[in-house]
Amino acid sequence: MMRCGLRCFIAAVAVLPHVVRADASASPTQESDAPAVSLSAIEIRLLEHDRKLPVEYRSALQLAAANHFDILQARARLEEARAARLRAAGRMLPSLSGSLTARHIDGEIQASFGELDRKAFGTINPASIVTLQFNPGQAIFDLLAAHRRVVAGELVEDTATQTALARVAVQYFELLRAQAQVNIANASVATAAEIARLARDRQQLGLGLAVDTARAEARLAREQVSVTAAEERFRNASIALAESLRLEPAVLLFPTEEGIRAETLVDPDRPLDALLADALARQPELRALATESNAAANARTAAWWRALGPELYGTVEESAIGRSFDVNNRQVYGGFAGWTLAPSSLADARMAEARAVQAGLRRDQLAQAVKAEVVRARDAATTAKERLGAAARTVSAAKQSLALSEDRIKGGVGLQLEAIEAQEALVAARTALVESIIDYNVSQVRLLRAIGNVSVAALTGR
Repeated sequence: MMRCGLRCFIAAVAVLPHVVRADASASPTQESDAPAVSLSAIEIRLLEHDRKLPVEYRSALQLAAANHFDILQARARLEEARAARLRAAGRMLPSLSGSLTARHIDGEIQASFGELDRKAFGTINPASIVTLQFNPGQAIFDLLAAHRRVVAGELVEDTATQTALARVAVQYFELLRAQAQVNIANASVATAAEIARLARDRQQLGLGLAVDTARAEARLAREQVSVTAAEERFRNASIALAESLRLEPAVLLFPTEEGIRAETLVDPDRPLDALLADALARQPELRALATESNAAANARTAAWWRALGPELYGTVEESAIGRSFDVNNRQVYGGFAGWTLAPSSLADARMAEARAVQAGLRRDQLAQAVKAEVVRARDAATTAKERLGAAARTVSAAKQSLALSEDRIKGGVGLQLEAIEAQEALVAARTALVESIIDYNVSQVRLLRAIGNVSVAALTGR
């Protein structure tokens, strides 16, 4: 009975997620010798009856790129900036107005030289007027500022897209982490139940102690609690991902991946100077602030033109006057140039000057923050890579330890406690491997985001 129980115990341990190697057809973003953990389908309590949905990594990223609230809001702000550019361009174009005036007079009127007379007549005055009024320097620099704000808006949209995609990628990895934890917890319950059964059998045969049975039962109860906690983490991870994808949070999302593999998106061993240069050249938020700084400089120049520059006004009128629709045509042309010096305009120019200085400081501050984030993300990726190798070696050592414990028990010299400790060590090692793989992948996404090169293709290697 004991020998059969040991075989069942080892078989139960074998269902834990195991280490595999990437094959030759692996994605180019994956290291060929990177460890991986297989995933098994899980059955857990749904958030709402019969509401679940499989979700695939690439599809989740594409859905986020199309529907994420932050991206849509950035696009709406971009449309606003484009409309502002049209308004600035429109100020350099003449305006057209038309009118038709009809009047009827019946009674006393006064002639040009003061005579009074009683008359009854009507007049019709159709007219069309073309007017152009603008400060040329202000108009030109306002248009330049508006155009640069459109360019900055495009870069802000890119920033929102990269941030949203990186967030969804991390949330998907967290969902995979939670699924692996449920797998490990379920397998731990199976092995703990088998150990408890073996302990009871040994006690009944007089080969074991009651304390071993109690210890095994306590272990089983603890693992059952772990399953419940792991399932709750899975549901919470599903809710977070559903919220980002604008899906119904009550629908439980299940990843379609059959395993978790360490994926290299950015080589953390690249020289730091090269990574920093990439970040400063690619980071869209930094480029957006640089463009905003230039736009602020244009707005400052426009403000000084508004305060000190000439105001030009021109009008062309085509009209007619008569007592019936058989009217007489007339044309009126006019124009002037003038200056208005107002203290408020000078204050506006000073305010624009201060905003330009602030924009430059924000750009320099962000450049410093980008450098710090690249250094931080590269260090996290390097550390995660080191942990990954150590975790894989720990799993191998734990498997060997469990096998030796089995041999000792078969030989009659081992203790039940050894099997429990070996099983706990293997569970802990495989849990650490899962954590290391997910942490490595998350660090890769964050390093990619720090550089400013996030896209669906970059995140999936396609």
